[in-house]
Amino acid sequence: MGSNLLLNWYPKLLGYTFRRAVTEKDFEIACSIRHAVYTKCGYLAAGEQWENKFHDKYDDISVTFLAFYKRTPIGTIRLTNTRQGSPVFEHFNIINAEALMSEACWEIGRFAVLEEYRKSRRFASVGLIGMCYYHSLANDIHRWVGYGPHYILKSFMLFTKPKTLPLGVLSEAHQEARQVLSGYFHKHGDHLVVFSINIAKTKPWRTLGYHLKTLISRTDE
Repeated sequence: MGSNLLLNWYPKLLGYTFRRAVTEKDFEIACSIRHAVYTKCGYLAAGEQWENKFHDKYDDISVTFLAFYKRTPIGTIRLTNTRQGSPVFEHFNIINAEALMSEACWEIGRFAVLEEYRKSRRFASVGLIGMCYYHSLANDIHRWVGYGPHYILKSFMLFTKPKTLPLGVLSEAHQEARQVLSGYFHKHGDHLVVFSINIAKTKPWRTLGYHLKTLISRTDE
């Protein structure tokens, strides 16, 4: 089964669409989703300036995707080439990080989906990851790296097996970099994991059966 089924025909049956962010308006949508999700999760204090937190220097060199439900923006994700710099290396002391800095390794990050479209309605998350997957296949990207709370791995584990990476003691530079999103790191603390995913072992079409089962169960309720 190819990308046409996973990301076009099947999602539209459920009201979802996915596309790459291209215009300035698209990037405003991505930032507004990040703002809504991070504020809801308590990463941003009320009244705190957020522009520099959710639009950073990596947006201009990244590939960003958007998710919509019946034309309403509900999620976003991005891929960043690790050779050009990457938040995961700013925020964590990854052992043997140099081995991950290549044209074939990109960071998957800025993953944000509105709360009401998570959990049993995880299709938005899967669709965004699917967009990253097919973009990676088309552009010789062989590996992803990323970070997040343990629960974020559930979306990936539906169709792949993330590998956690060993970490060293944080340097002063890492600690300073974390101040940009201090609320995020304060909330999750020791529950954060850094992971690596082999694209060749990723099978996004496995999720079709999962979501058909979910759809049927909702119909029976």
